[in-house]
Amino acid sequence: GEPTASKTYFMFVQVGTHIVSPQLERRIILFNFLENRQKATLLAQTEGYDGFVCTDGLKNYNRLPNYKKIHINCWVHAVRSLKQIVKVHKKAKAKDLILIVNKLYKLENELRDSYAKGLLSKDEFNKQRQQKAGLIFDELKTALEKARKNYSPSSTMGKAINYFFTYWDTLINYPKCFESSPDNNVAEGAIRPYCVGKKNWLFSNTDTGAHASALFYSLVETAKANKVNPYDYLWYVLTKAPLCKTEEDWDQLLPWNMDTNEIRKMHDTRNSAAPDPDRTSAYIFRGAKDRDPLKEDKLAAVKAKKEEKELAKAIKKAEKKDAAIAKFDKLRKKIEKADRARDRVARKYGLKPASSTS
Repeated sequence: GEPTASKTYFMFVQVGTHIVSPQLERRIILFNFLENRQKATLLAQTEGYDGFVCTDGLKNYNRLPNYKKIHINCWVHAVRSLKQIVKVHKKAKAKDLILIVNKLYKLENELRDSYAKGLLSKDEFNKQRQQKAGLIFDELKTALEKARKNYSPSSTMGKAINYFFTYWDTLINYPKCFESSPDNNVAEGAIRPYCVGKKNWLFSNTDTGAHASALFYSLVETAKANKVNPYDYLWYVLTKAPLCKTEEDWDQLLPWNMDTNEIRKMHDTRNSAAPDPDRTSAYIFRGAKDRDPLKEDKLAAVKAKKEEKELAKAIKKAEKKDAAIAKFDKLRKKIEKADRARDRVARKYGLKPASSTS
């Protein structure tokens, strides 16, 4: 496509999680290239979906219809301003509020661990989390209301406290969804490789390039999230996709539906690859430009010879320098010897030694 004008666009990432059993979790990570984060654009991303959605604190999410029922706000984003205050003031009231929020994470880890060990069923997990998290919510809200009276709404602490009240109805929604955790760190972690890469290539020059990046990052990060080798998954998808005709065919390309025998065959073929013993001409590897092995060998030889000459020249120069230093030392010793002889003669005849004159 044509290069885009200098405008800001967004790489939007969605993570879908399905916990099949305590030992089996399936996850899809979907990247999408958005021109903006307006209400209509965000609504299009969840159109037809009636499940739970965990997001950061972008206000346009709260303006979407019926989101009060299904929307979950991230606790990491909620507590971030409090942590920034504590960095500056170690004994600030913000620390007490953070400690209460930490109880939610401790509870989450304990219940998830019990579920993973088979000590809790899914229903028991949901029931205990809603009950125990509810008590922590009450404790936190009481502490927030008390602290709110002591700070101006325009102060840093006042704004940090007000964030909780602005998003409270959606912050407390996560215990209603079994797959959800208190935050959207899974999505934040999924987009991190893209953000790191973006620092190298700086931007996508075209819309087409941005959409292509979104496609390949979706495949790679989904593979990683399901503990599948990204190289194997890309090979499998790109090999099988042209043959897909039905919805069932496409379903077979999901990481957990891959035919591992196909992957094993690919590895065996690659590992058993060997050069043709009867070949007499050099192999030419083609990439961005054709390579000429013979020409490259000649250039390498010329470069090596040049480096050898430069090294010999440097050694010779060093040797000359050493010789000059040795010659200077020899001359200095002769002068010192002559000075001593002259001093002896001066002392013999009662004259002032030459070495003491100024």
